[in-house]
Amino acid sequence: MRLSGPPQLLQMVPYLVGFTPEQSVVLIGKQAPRGAVIVSARYDIDAPAEAARQWFAAASNAGADSFLVVLYDDTITGPPLPHREMLDELVALGAELKMEMTDALAVNESRWWSYICSSEMCCPSVGTPLVRDGEVAAEAVLNGLVARPSRTSLVLELEPDPSRVAEAEGLFERLSDDELLARALRPGVGSVRLRRVTALKRADTIERACVEEQRVPTPKEVIDLTLPMLDLMVRDCMMGSLPKKGSDTMLAFWRDVCRGSPEALVAGPATVFALCAYAAGDGARANVGIDRALAARPDYTMALLLLQAISGGMQPKDLVPDLVMKCEQVRAKVTRRGQRARRR
Repeated sequence: MRLSGPPQLLQMVPYLVGFTPEQSVVLIGKQAPRGAVIVSARYDIDAPAEAARQWFAAASNAGADSFLVVLYDDTITGPPLPHREMLDELVALGAELKMEMTDALAVNESRWWSYICSSEMCCPSVGTPLVRDGEVAAEAVLNGLVARPSRTSLVLELEPDPSRVAEAEGLFERLSDDELLARALRPGVGSVRLRRVTALKRADTIERACVEEQRVPTPKEVIDLTLPMLDLMVRDCMMGSLPKKGSDTMLAFWRDVCRGSPEALVAGPATVFALCAYAAGDGARANVGIDRALAARPDYTMALLLLQAISGGMQPKDLVPDLVMKCEQVRAKVTRRGQRARRR
């Protein structure tokens, strides 16, 4: 993708990050000789510049030799433009990898300014009106890209459904200690191997029924899905089959599971939702899923690994196939051991 100037670039940014940014820093890596955009990332505007170090490394590895910065801050009213210290730090990070910053723009809700160009002819001090719709935006839509109104609209997709969560929590709390141990696949209550296979079959049945009947999972089905996911082998088995299925269908299914999950059980399904989105190239939704998982369990390792990959600019094609292969190996191992346990 090539963009000829700031007006076209600013039309494209919401489609690059998946929503119209607010209070954000957007980094865009470009490749000579034609200035093609090859990688991008968004950070909160109050995040330290050092948080982008991994992105610069990934962008350089992907072939980027220069970069642009777009800062979205509705408090900007004109020169002197704020956030210059952050820009200096980003320039230094790029210089370590011989990546030059070719432009930096400041944007509020209606106008934009350049940090580099001060010509009144092309970058007036009063700012240039922000045009959100145009040829570039239309082309992005034709190519299937989507820009949501804000990140908040994505966050609301995983907003808990109070009535469903309350019913699921009631079912969860009424389980006896032995039932909790058994259904969470903890050792000491029967064969863990058989229970893993049973949990995976039950998950497949629930998923198939919800998709075919176009409905959300019942509170009991949510518990049947999410409680076994406390066992990481079961969770990994579920993750391994996702990219083979329709991404929109799986996103909708795991969204509904997340919205009905008790807080104690939501980290697993939220991470699976994030992986679905990431595999489909929807980094914005993936980040929302990761945030939901880490809000429930800040130390949830798989969510942290996905966050590290996305923040570092890693593309799905560089991670998802290997991850899926490893998850499929786990599923084959679980199934094989379950069959052996059944024969005994």
